[in-house]
Amino acid sequence: MKTIGALLASLLFAVCAVAVETPSDSLYLVPFEWKDQAGRSLDMSSFKGKPVVLTLAYTKCKTACPLTMQRIKNVAGALKNKVPDAQFVIVSLDPKNDTPETLAKFKEQYKLDDARWHLLTGSEADVRKLAVLLGYSFQQQAGDGEIAHSNKIFGLDKEGRIATELEGLGSDIAPFVGEVTRF
Repeated sequence: MKTIGALLASLLFAVCAVAVETPSDSLYLVPFEWKDQAGRSLDMSSFKGKPVVLTLAYTKCKTACPLTMQRIKNVAGALKNKVPDAQFVIVSLDPKNDTPETLAKFKEQYKLDDARWHLLTGSEADVRKLAVLLGYSFQQQAGDGEIAHSNKIFGLDKEGRIATELEGLGSDIAPFVGEVTRF
């Protein structure tokens, strides 16, 4: 029979082994607090072991976000049979206005109707922290509430590392899709 000390040592070893398995450049090591479109708390590490296609957007955007949403849907369509476990994550740039309820309506509006889609909102600090880690720039405009932002979609490998990036609204998605199939 193991002593409590031996059990604690075994548990500590198991926890350290999990931490060692996660690369130091993984987004899964960064503490974020997100809520999804159903109001559930979600941690980025819940995607570990699956490829993730991620972007930042906001529901009131009238210009770039609708185009980015169409592009990410095209990526999802191209990956559906090639990488069926790929997850699609949209993080709101406007956490003050994009509540879980607003995100649920947005998900419905864009017909993101399978369980692979996760629309997240969190604190302004967590949104900024994620944007900095991704190299994604955005700035709230004075007066009109619009947010000027990058137009990037990221591919995270199964360990949560940024492995590929699709930039711009008119670039070909095929190379990006090809990269994600290799994760």
